[in-house]
Amino acid sequence: EAFYDKVWNDQTVKARGLYIDTDRMKIAARSYNKFFSVNQRPECRFEALQHTLQFPVTCYVKENGFLGLVSYNPDTDDLFITTKSSPDGPYAEWLKDMVYRKVQNTDLMKQICKEQDVTFVFECVDMKNDPHIIKYQDDELFLLAIVKNSMDFIQYEYDDLANIANEIGVKCKTKAVELGTWAEFVDWYNEVLDPDYEFNGRIIEGFVIEDSAGYMTKVKLTYYNFWKFMRGLTHEVLQRGHFNKTSALTTPTANDYYGFIKNVFDTTDKETRQSLPRDIIYWRDKFYASTDT
Repeated sequence: EAFYDKVWNDQTVKARGLYIDTDRMKIAARSYNKFFSVNQRPECRFEALQHTLQFPVTCYVKENGFLGLVSYNPDTDDLFITTKSSPDGPYAEWLKDMVYRKVQNTDLMKQICKEQDVTFVFECVDMKNDPHIIKYQDDELFLLAIVKNSMDFIQYEYDDLANIANEIGVKCKTKAVELGTWAEFVDWYNEVLDPDYEFNGRIIEGFVIEDSAGYMTKVKLTYYNFWKFMRGLTHEVLQRGHFNKTSALTTPTANDYYGFIKNVFDTTDKETRQSLPRDIIYWRDKFYASTDT
């Protein structure tokens, strides 16, 4: 309810991805505290960040998947693999499959979880079961953080994180840039929000920003935000045949895509429509293929 109704306070931001072993009265696994996008809340509005951020700040590539947690389960002497919301259900199963496919040394990861009492936090990109907005050529698993199983958020330094990622044989999150002043941050921020921006030739979701005091925020890039909006439009058109908020379609690409997906609805019989994909990556590829012909 807190997630869907955006009821965020000191307690609910901690409860996200927090698992407590009530028999032992200790934290069994935990993730980041919930943090917000630039301009999502008053305290992280862009103009407020000048007074919030403590420089230098470090910006990391934000991959586009779902969050996964791995810690140690003393009852089974095995890994405890879960998502930020539930250890049961399909997402936890998809994560478990990905962990055992992508992590080369799960025994060492289990040993670290047990001996150091930590949780490994991953971004899981599952292109078959859970495609999002950004297209990846293959399934991916990225180590985002190693977090102490304590009520206060304490994470390993990036260099230690990268070394452990290398030791267990898994990809580590990418450090994009370190910015020393507000002026540098403003220049960088304006650069990455260009609609044609790519990071090292790659289209990405955005960046996670961490300042020198541990404050975190994130920025979603223009390409990602556009196609996330188009995903909602696609679902509405394939269900109803039209989109109610056409005034929001302010670019030629948006209008061309609307015409494309509306034509899909108009030329598909009612029974077949029910089985059409809802994956925006699928329809975006179809749209661009149609514009090339």
